[in-house]
Amino acid sequence: MIVALARSGAAEIDWIGTSLGGLIGIHLAALAKAPIRRMVINDVGPFLPWHTLSRLGSYVQRMPKSFANFYAAEAYFREVLAPFGRLGDTEWYHLTKHSIARDPDGRFRLLIDPGIGRAFQSAFFVNVSMWRQWELIRSPVLVLRGEHSDLLTRDIARSMTQQGPRAKLVEFPDCGHAPALMDHRQIGTVVNWLTRAGLPEN
Repeated sequence: MIVALARSGAAEIDWIGTSLGGLIGIHLAALAKAPIRRMVINDVGPFLPWHTLSRLGSYVQRMPKSFANFYAAEAYFREVLAPFGRLGDTEWYHLTKHSIARDPDGRFRLLIDPGIGRAFQSAFFVNVSMWRQWELIRSPVLVLRGEHSDLLTRDIARSMTQQGPRAKLVEFPDCGHAPALMDHRQIGTVVNWLTRAGLPEN
């Protein structure tokens, strides 16, 4: 990502990262002369409990190699991404359409690097702490949390508002890990914060 940002030529960027994307954002924002002007972290924090990593790892390790048709793929996503919340048929179709590709044999495969499974070997399942990086962040940060998230616990989320960049915290009801950021309320929360972040409060 550092190379990609450098090649973009952008002096500053706004970062929105869900889960792994949020972790990458924390690492980048902690760097000296980080180009991140402001950052939205969706349902992840500087402490990752091993039991949740184990649960997510089990999904990765059991991912199907392919699907017979589009509807089989959508059924799979509706099951494993159920914590995303109450999504409608349009949202599930959108998520599925942009998460698979059709192979020459007519079957559909996931658009994901299978190498990600290497990060979920059994030896990896220990608590992961990045509080040191969190303390180095100086840009404004908005933290989003799903009400039922087991990756970003309520205690960790509150600590993120008291340490380091002292993030603003917004919790969304009726979802876990992670809010899909597909409904108007969630999108509006992000857009409004990005519009106002860094401005003096009245």
